[in-house]
Amino acid sequence: MNLNQITRETCIVRNTSSRKGRTLAVGPGQTASRFLRYGRIILDDGDAPIHVETGPLETGLICLNGAAGLYACAIRLPVRPAGRLVRRDART
Repeated sequence: MNLNQITRETCIVRNTSSRKGRTLAVGPGQTASRFLRYGRIILDDGDAPIHVETGPLETGLICLNGAAGLYACAIRLPVRPAGRLVRRDART
């Protein structure tokens, strides 16, 4: 894996909340990160659900505002301003 050098441009990621839907802001190849990935899911009331497959990645979900429902492994989990961890290979 080709790693980016640690610079201001590869370590400071701004405006991660500027787009609705699902976005990826930090990841190998985009930043100086080898393993960490960071993205956001921003939805408004009435928006269509978003489906995500975690694949081999362990995924943490943190609700910053409002509330949502998360289905993982056929179990519904409420998501409120707190965190959730979804195991690898889960379909949400």
